[in-house]
Amino acid sequence: MIDEDPGKLQPSYLKQITPVENLTHLGLKTYVDNSRNNRIVLICPELEGWILRAVRDSGLRMDTYNLPDRSTALKRVINARLDNLSRLLADLNDADSPRLHRLKELLN
Repeated sequence: MIDEDPGKLQPSYLKQITPVENLTHLGLKTYVDNSRNNRIVLICPELEGWILRAVRDSGLRMDTYNLPDRSTALKRVINARLDNLSRLLADLNDADSPRLHRLKELLN
């Protein structure tokens, strides 16, 4: 699993493998490399923006978890507030977030 990080160079490996699904409405793309038996899940646009969209779509609020509601601010603090992020992800799961649900399916 990787995230897209728009504006930055993407791994050249992505150009060499086969796109399988483009789930734009969920912010996910999948690729497969049959020769190496690899499967890639690409989160779009970037992890923080993807999380914020999932939260908004589920009706949750970032301030409930003491996390910022802007992508750049979340990127700065996300690693220092992993407990908060874990609670948020658990609540997204409980809220049946379509984004999180599909990501979990792809990773299993």
